[in-house]
Amino acid sequence: MLFTAATGLALWWWVGRQGIQGKELISMRLDAVKVASATAIGGGGLFALYLTARRQRTQELELDQRRDEFRHTEKDAVERRITELYSKSVEQLGSDKASIRLGAMYALERLADGNPDHRQTVISMLCAYLRMPFMQPSVSFPVESAELAAGAIDKVLRQEYQEVIQEREVRMTAQRIIADHLRMERYRLERRHSVSRYWDGEFYLDLTGATLIDLDLSGCRLSGAIFVNVVFSGSVEFVGALFSECNFQGALFEGVAWFEAAEFDGDSGFTQARFKGESNFGDATFRGVASFNETRFDGEADFGSVIFEAASFRGTVFNGPAYFGNVVILGATFEDVTFAHHPTFVKAFVGRNSLKAPMQALGWVVDETASVSIEGHEGLWAPLVPVPSVLSSTPIRR
Repeated sequence: MLFTAATGLALWWWVGRQGIQGKELISMRLDAVKVASATAIGGGGLFALYLTARRQRTQELELDQRRDEFRHTEKDAVERRITELYSKSVEQLGSDKASIRLGAMYALERLADGNPDHRQTVISMLCAYLRMPFMQPSVSFPVESAELAAGAIDKVLRQEYQEVIQEREVRMTAQRIIADHLRMERYRLERRHSVSRYWDGEFYLDLTGATLIDLDLSGCRLSGAIFVNVVFSGSVEFVGALFSECNFQGALFEGVAWFEAAEFDGDSGFTQARFKGESNFGDATFRGVASFNETRFDGEADFGSVIFEAASFRGTVFNGPAYFGNVVILGATFEDVTFAHHPTFVKAFVGRNSLKAPMQALGWVVDETASVSIEGHEGLWAPLVPVPSVLSSTPIRR
């Protein structure tokens, strides 16, 4: 308003200074008033637009603030609900009823399905449950047997048997939940499995000292896996599994152990492990250091077509047949190894000067006259050939 009044007075004064008289003066002063009025109207409009824009911006800021508050409130509500579900499930895992423990595991699975940030927590909880002490049933007959029906078996023993069988089912459910969500899509397609339930991400398993029953982690991606002192009851399958790092130190494999086509991208430790049944590592790839020091193989050990970047077999005992056919060895150590049967290195290739201990005492020697190239591997490679004079002696120990 002050600017408008000043503009009008200035125009009125300027017109008066022009020396105009009469009607022309009146006309020009009227024009000056019109200009001042237009300026006032225009200024008022601009000011009104400014006020409108400012008001709208204030409303937008208030709306954004409300949205942020709503998001935080909603997130807090979700976190509280997750915490409540998790706490309730953990409490139910301690129930003395197997059905309640099973329900708790499925509740944890559903929680992890809808909340990716909590998947490692759920996996760790299932692993903690599996680490709890467990012993297989002390009797081998089914609950529905004639002896039990007739009451020939003590009721206490029968109750104990039923509880152990139920706990066994709970543990196998925990194993299946872990396997179902760590099994990679490519393996499911190859084996024509059901719809993928894969949880994408880096997940770690700590099963130290656990008793695992007929474990099947075939095709699973294991970023970090600790199986130290684990008892693998029954068969165990890691066919096509992908390990970033793993540790099986002191593990006991009571049945058949399948590691066919498994990939070990990091270091893998089988030190002091014991394989009571057949073990199959065929077509496996060890890109890190593979330690089989003081490992005992009571059954047949198959390392056919394995690729060893670096391996150590110090003090390893092979009580059954040992097959290393078509193996590719970049670097390996065989020291104080005991073979109850002559090992087989047919069509095996080693990098020049890659073996840290001579193979001759094992019944095989590097053919210095032959050098070949292997697709996917740099440098020259030499085949291993049998030494007849050594093959006549048994057992073999180096």
